[in-house]
Amino acid sequence: MDPLDAFMAELEASTNAAEVQAEKLAVLEEEGRKGDPTKAREEEKITKTPQAVQPARSQPIQLPPFKRSFLSSSSAIASWAELDGCLSPRLLVSLRAEGLGTPTAIQGQGIPPLLTGQSVLLQAPPASGKTIAFLLPMIVHVAGQNMRGRHGIVGCVVVPTRELALQVQQICQKLLSSSSSSLSVALLTPGMQRTPQEWASLKQRTDMVVATPGRLCEAVRKSQILLHSCSFMVLDEVDRLMELQFSKEIALIMQTVRADAQCCYVSATCPPKVRHIIQTYSIDVQSVCILSDQVNKNSQSSLAAVTATQRTPLAHFVYLPSAELKEDWILAHVDEYIVDGPTLIFTASRQRCEDLLRRLRQARLDAGILHGKMSGSERLAITRDLRKGALSCVVATDLVARGLDIGVLAHVLVMDVGSSQATHLHRAGRLRQGTGSIVTLLGPADRVMAQQFITVHKSRFPPTTPVPAALLQCLQPGVRGSREAMVGRIYG
Repeated sequence: MDPLDAFMAELEASTNAAEVQAEKLAVLEEEGRKGDPTKAREEEKITKTPQAVQPARSQPIQLPPFKRSFLSSSSAIASWAELDGCLSPRLLVSLRAEGLGTPTAIQGQGIPPLLTGQSVLLQAPPASGKTIAFLLPMIVHVAGQNMRGRHGIVGCVVVPTRELALQVQQICQKLLSSSSSSLSVALLTPGMQRTPQEWASLKQRTDMVVATPGRLCEAVRKSQILLHSCSFMVLDEVDRLMELQFSKEIALIMQTVRADAQCCYVSATCPPKVRHIIQTYSIDVQSVCILSDQVNKNSQSSLAAVTATQRTPLAHFVYLPSAELKEDWILAHVDEYIVDGPTLIFTASRQRCEDLLRRLRQARLDAGILHGKMSGSERLAITRDLRKGALSCVVATDLVARGLDIGVLAHVLVMDVGSSQATHLHRAGRLRQGTGSIVTLLGPADRVMAQQFITVHKSRFPPTTPVPAALLQCLQPGVRGSREAMVGRIYG
């Protein structure tokens, strides 16, 4: 079996099938592949192995070398002034105006190697500044190329969902506007309509593109966009792209861009097997790892690992003797959290979202909902309302667990435990700057995850630090209790 296929099969078997499949089908439908994803890909005639995929161009094009290095040293920086020769004064002023007076850990350590022309893996917790960490080098890279005789796009960013694509494109456009740059960035997502004239303009005059995988592949196959001169390639949320079975699309894209393109892989989590996928497309990759509480001891020796620490939100656990009591607990205690500010509530499925939303609205709370079956405009409207404070809480699936900037949250309530520690990390990452708290409800069916939480707890805290009682209680066989005694009892 092909290693890539074997990896995807193993990943699928190791996750919660119901939860992952619900989110996966929603994203696949947005990408224009309604129905059986396997059949859709067979119709597209995309071959199995990345090496066998043919670039979407009829004949080889001789391309001149491109400029890779814009900085003499890849050493970490502590201030933007150290990039004075790369970033325009206007852009530096804009960064400070946006509250980025100094680079975050991932920016300070990830930007220099990208500006020296290296391919880099950026691994850091959610809301740590990864988007700026790859956009700034991409803008510098594109601006530094000789545009005379150029063929097509120079910088390309691929993300798993259209909401994240829109968010990245808006940030990029803001950076370009702040620096008075003449560069342009286009957005390619499902549902966007363009006239033939607009496609012709995009093909000839656009410098950068932010896109979802399926839509970008469609545009490449139709020759609506040219990627063979792309010399700066970014795969954002690369582990999520793999989870959503976009490996074939990624293979097509990576085989279409320049063979010597500089690549940047971005994610909050990056297991060893995903690292193997990354190294399929890039031989020499520097890894910049900014971890929450500890050094990543599993980093491969072939990758240069740089580590730092960041604060994590306060974690609480609640044990309930029955899963049916979780909604009751949320209803009984949500007022205690929304008084501090907007609160996000994670559930396992769209149906669980809708059931809880109905009860919250019956309690006359200003609640919203976010899941994969909603249209893009509906989801954007909800995120806008949450940022503006028009909603006190939002019930969501893991659609919003990764990448999306949904504004400053006071708390995250986890009604249904995720399928892995990575999922939990992304959920907690919605709390900006490690503030607020994340409250996780546990039931008798959550023993496996409770054991994982205990393992993480023991690795992060001294041996004298007690394990939260709710986690220990979840592991006890036959644990029961009265509804009144258990609901609302926070352990740890």
